[in-house]
Amino acid sequence: WMVYNPDSGRSEADFLDAFFYILQVFAIGEAEDITIKELGRLAVYIASMLCGLFFVTIFTGLATERVSAMMKVARSGRTRVVNTGHTLILGWNETTVRVVCQVALLREQFRRQNRFARWVFRSCGCQRGYIPANTPVEEARIVILTGNKTKKEMHKAILEAFKERGISQAHTHIGRDIICRVGDPASVSELQHVGADRAKAILVQMTEEDEKNAENH
Repeated sequence: WMVYNPDSGRSEADFLDAFFYILQVFAIGEAEDITIKELGRLAVYIASMLCGLFFVTIFTGLATERVSAMMKVARSGRTRVVNTGHTLILGWNETTVRVVCQVALLREQFRRQNRFARWVFRSCGCQRGYIPANTPVEEARIVILTGNKTKKEMHKAILEAFKERGISQAHTHIGRDIICRVGDPASVSELQHVGADRAKAILVQMTEEDEKNAENH
């Protein structure tokens, strides 16, 4: 390594060489055996590496900020639902968790009955032995839209109910098969956000406040 020391009698080129090697280590993790004797070319080379490091740092910061913003939106429960044929539950009251548990039990029974048929279909594409669902909710995913609970609170309430009733998430997984979204169920834009027009079944969960508002209107 070259270290610039005014008392050693080394020239300015020695300092630029040392700085050049340090930049190489920062940029690519090692110092290449490149010798540039002209100060002008060495200065241009160093300036180019500095610009490269500067832009890489900026782009990395922007990408990190963008990913962090996306993760924040995902955790808030306000991302768009792209599912089709799902069961949509609008609102949240004391019976919502019980409804979700009942649907989860139906899904578990349906999937257990067709466990072998699904394996055959994946292996050879044959649907022999497949038992069709009695109701659309047995094979559909669940989407919940409410404005009086956060996504974390809904996940926690459903998970606790699953543990109390011994329901496994192998067939109905919270976050994959049960999708919780935060929003106003009375808003048209929010209904479009959760794919209300693509849902197979819609269940409205009325709260006491909703019933009072309905009576007033």
